[in-house]
Amino acid sequence: MIGDLTFTELWNLNELLLDNNELKYLDERAFDGLALLQKLSMTGNKLKSINEGLLEGVRGLELLDLRNNELEYFTYETVKPILENLKMKTSVLYLSGNKLTCDCRISWIQVLRNETKSDPLKLALDEVTCLPNSVNKIETVNALNAETIEEAKSEQLYEIETNSEVLQQDGNEDYDYISQYKYEPTVQPIINNQVAVVSLTPESMPCPGEVVQKQEDSLMLSSKDESYWRSSASLNLLSSLYLSVTFVIWLAV
Repeated sequence: MIGDLTFTELWNLNELLLDNNELKYLDERAFDGLALLQKLSMTGNKLKSINEGLLEGVRGLELLDLRNNELEYFTYETVKPILENLKMKTSVLYLSGNKLTCDCRISWIQVLRNETKSDPLKLALDEVTCLPNSVNKIETVNALNAETIEEAKSEQLYEIETNSEVLQQDGNEDYDYISQYKYEPTVQPIINNQVAVVSLTPESMPCPGEVVQKQEDSLMLSSKDESYWRSSASLNLLSSLYLSVTFVIWLAV
């Protein structure tokens, strides 16, 4: 867990790597005070959700890496503080290797994929997958052998190219810092039954409440006993007889 205002003393930080730390929870204001932060990586942790206000304190982010966590959703409100940054040519957002649910909460990924000018981001979003609502069980299979895993841990997940030496920043100094983030393919466990988010239609991404309502309606119908259906059939028959008698009387008149 990372609590509120943990990094406030490091106000001039550009890059923060928190990979493979078994993080399960981040307080909403964990990164407040890091106004100059451009790169944040938290791959290989156990995060299941991200507070919607978490990125408010790091609006300058150009690279956010959340691969290989256990995220079940990542909403538009969560990504909104850095959304405009992600439309630039140098930006990257990694979300693959999670357990996202295929619903309306991740529909913004398709929109961003069409609007961004960043080719690395487009490739990264193409890799994002989700689990359809109809699937109840997930079998996670590790398709990497031990040697491949060790290599993946030892390698950098991304490279940063600079056209000048990066200097320790000072609040009273101006500095030139130009970086370009390269797309790196995701090394991730295989999660059965997942589909690419960018390939889905809006109809296949209902909101959570709609899914619950449909399930409740189906359950209510399936729980009706035989007498319910018999009574409904009887009512329909009586209604038909009544209409027939009415029609005959009308003809007689």
